[in-house]
Amino acid sequence: MEYPHNIVEQKINDLSLKMVGVEHTPKFYIKYKSFFEKEVKRAHYLFIEDCFIEDAERDKKFYSKILDLANPNEPVYVTEDAELWQVGADLLQAAAGLTLVGLGISHSRRRFLNFAASFLLLKGTFSGVFSNDLGEDVTIDDAISYGSLVDFRNLISAVNLEKIVKKENLNGNGLLLIGYHHVHGISAYLRNPLLRKKR
Repeated sequence: MEYPHNIVEQKINDLSLKMVGVEHTPKFYIKYKSFFEKEVKRAHYLFIEDCFIEDAERDKKFYSKILDLANPNEPVYVTEDAELWQVGADLLQAAAGLTLVGLGISHSRRRFLNFAASFLLLKGTFSGVFSNDLGEDVTIDDAISYGSLVDFRNLISAVNLEKIVKKENLNGNGLLLIGYHHVHGISAYLRNPLLRKKR
């Protein structure tokens, strides 16, 4: 059975990292259990995402099954350590955009400007989804696309992966299991340190 989501292999210093996109459901785990068993066994280090926003309980059930496969003597790293205020700020940006859309549908110049501002706020909030999490190519859009929660989590994950690998001096094989919509965005940030600094 062919695995349905993105798998990207990338080097971080001496670590060969395999990033595997997943769906955080017990049903998905059961369907691809033999794939996960093989990949976890092959890895010297396991990286997972934090379960702190939507469907956290469901995500924890998925990752607890993955952790049951891991060697108890090998470390498991969490790629995200974002502060809740940062997440809250992103969600407030989305709320502000939606509110301005609600107020902005009118013929007055001021209302039109409100509508335009709301569009930009929403564009920033959801751009990671609209641009396929930065996809394989980073374009001029990268200058204005930061602001989506997905994009923010991709950035945090990439920065933390690099920090962990350097600090722990990791080498060999690493496995990152993360929501499938994050894989290309994290990969783009890992390949492009300049883009990470801009963010």
